[in-house]
Amino acid sequence: NPTRAIELLKLEKGMTVADIGAGVGYYSIRMAQVVGPTGKILATEIQPEMLQILKRRIREKKADNVEPI
Repeated sequence: NPTRAIELLKLEKGMTVADIGAGVGYYSIRMAQVVGPTGKILATEIQPEMLQILKRRIREKKADNVEPI
């Protein structure tokens, strides 16, 4: 249950959060909504193909507070 998993993290507005092994950003984009525009998600991924998809999803979802690394 992704919603419950994110709730258990007890994220707050304005937090900076690292998503290690972000893949295509499934959790990154959801967490970005929780931390809001003053927060930031550092979405780390080592696979170039996944980073490409992640960057595209960030644009599509207008998740400007997600930084792909």
